[in-house]
Amino acid sequence: MYIRVCTAILLTCLGTCQSFFELFKKNSALLKQANQLLTRTESAEAKLAKKQECSAKLRTCHLAALAALKEQIDSLMEENAKILTSLKGNPCF
Repeated sequence: MYIRVCTAILLTCLGTCQSFFELFKKNSALLKQANQLLTRTESAEAKLAKKQECSAKLRTCHLAALAALKEQIDSLMEENAKILTSLKGNPCF
């Protein structure tokens, strides 16, 4: 009788251990997936930050180029105005 009780208890413990082991394996797999997703997220965030940095630099360069072009246009318009003023007194025009 004692052996049967001990056997029943051992079988119950074995079943419980197997259940815990299965849960442990599932949790380990989920943890691995979570770490992979975290790594991908961090990588994507780093790429996004790099793209944003490049975009900001490109915008700065574009604004500088536009400012230089505006300066050239203003200078040409001023020069054009001087030429037109000088041509007003010319009888050929």
